[in-house]
Amino acid sequence: MIERESDQAPLSSHQLEQLWAEHLKGEFETKDVEATLATMIEDAHVNHIPVNTGGRGKDALRGFYRDDFIPSWPEDLQMKPVNRVIGDGQLVDELHVTFTHNKPMPWFLPNIPPTHKKITVDFVVVVQFRGDKLACERIYWDHATVLRQAGLLRGGEAQPGLALLALAVHHHACRLARDQALDELREVGHRVVGDAVALLVRADLGHEARHRGEAAQLVRVERARHDHRVEDQALHVLRAARI
Repeated sequence: MIERESDQAPLSSHQLEQLWAEHLKGEFETKDVEATLATMIEDAHVNHIPVNTGGRGKDALRGFYRDDFIPSWPEDLQMKPVNRVIGDGQLVDELHVTFTHNKPMPWFLPNIPPTHKKITVDFVVVVQFRGDKLACERIYWDHATVLRQAGLLRGGEAQPGLALLALAVHHHACRLARDQALDELREVGHRVVGDAVALLVRADLGHEARHRGEAAQLVRVERARHDHRVEDQALHVLRAARI
């Protein structure tokens, strides 16, 4: 008889650590997408909570690891384990990570071009297992601190260009409810420009589609030019769109 995942005996603490080490090796050492996926169940779920990136199921995760996660890490990455807690079918790692943001990192700073800033961040990684495979990863960090180091938060407030526009266009393009969009903005930035928050609260998705393409184009222009006049134009478009 073939033993189902749910019928298998739980892994010992040592086995959990071995499996997790194998998963990390595929992500960071061999950079092997299939080896990484081989450590996971078919409907595995990965979520980077502050920015809601990752995927569910091996098909989605294959594209995520191949295109967004594995190739995005800068060459000067340093990762230091700080603490580990192991429980019944789960493991929690605390990691101190430093790198230079000199490559696009869509899973970490979505829609933000390289800032060439030094980033120091502490990750908390919650890993859950089912049978002898990884079932779920949830990764947490203080994104406001990251945004400040990347030059996207100034004095606790977001610059109205890259941070605001990338988030606003992303959320509304995905047709998220306005309350959810506002909650996620608060989680990512804690404090966003007051006027921008007010605009998001008054968001009217029925009028947003007409302006989304224009706002997205302005984001692309701003990426290339880093021009404050473009930021002003982009905010004007967002106001017109009432988002």
